[in-house]
Formats: sequence, structure tokens, C-alpha cells
Amino acid sequence: MVEFLPRIFTVGNVNRIGMILEFFSFWFAAPELLGEDRLRRLRDSFGRGVKALPSLTAKVLCGILLFGAPGILIVVYQRRVFSYLSWSFSHWSHLLVGNVVEEVIGIAFLFLAVAFEFFAFEFLTKHVAKPILTKLADNNRLRQNSLVLAAILFVAGFMLQFIATFL
Repeated sequence: MVEFLPRIFTVGNVNRIGMILEFFSFWFAAPELLGEDRLRRLRDSFGRGVKALPSLTAKVLCGILLFGAPGILIVVYQRRVFSYLSWSFSHWSHLLVGNVVEEVIGIAFLFLAVAFEFFAFEFLTKHVAKPILTKLADNNRLRQNSLVLAAILFVAGFMLQFIATFL
């Protein structure tokens, strides 16, 4: 059971674990550094941002469809036409049908990815960020405890990085 530990705890991995702990320590210290007033303002700005998401989503998707899709199709078609000159004449059907279908599918996936990104942002804002910000803004003891946890994580991360220099 102990045989795999030397392979896991290499110098690079111990250093990486230390950096990860220090990264998380910042996020636990941030609420206390921001303070109660800024946390409340941040929570309120998230609420305003979520209300504006449907119109923003529609604008971005229309921009992709109106400007992005025709531009991509024109570039791909021109590239295929110029590369067609070196092909034999029997490939003209693939030139007109195959690549256009591929590009239309690619644009549809781009459209879906942008829509998914906005819906995921809305979900995370409403169900994750706002409740956490509300708890942190209202509970002074929670902010102080997260600062203590941040200090512990930072010291542990620093010690791991220090140890990694001597391995």
C-alpha cells in the first residue's frame, strides 16, 4: 500500500498541492477582505445582472447568426473553391454539399454552446452565488471563520512548497 506513495508525492506534485492550497486560501480570505458592504453590493449587482440575461442572450445569439455564420460560410466556401482548382472535376459534389453541411452543424453547436453558457451562468448566479454572498454578508462569524481557514490553508501550502524545495 505504501509503494505508490513515492510516485504520487514527487517534488512537482507536492509543489502543485501547495499552490492549490494557497489558491483556495485566497478565496476563503476574500469575503473578509471585501467586507460586509461590498458583499451586499456584489449580491445586489448579481441580481440586476440575472434580470438582464435574457435580452443579452438574445443579442449575442442574433449577433452570431447575423455576422458570424455568414462570415464563416463565406470564408469556408472561398477556401474550398480555391482548393477546388487542384482537385479533379469529380469532387464538385463534395465541394458544394459536404463542407457546407459540416459548417452548418458547427454553427449550430456554437449557437447551442453560447445559449448553454448563459443558462449555466444564470443558474449558478441564482442558486450558488447569491445564497453564498447573502450568508457571507449577513454572518460576521462565518467571514471570520473563513479567514482562519484561509490562514491555515496558506500556511499549509507554503510549508508544502518549502518542503518541495528540499526533496
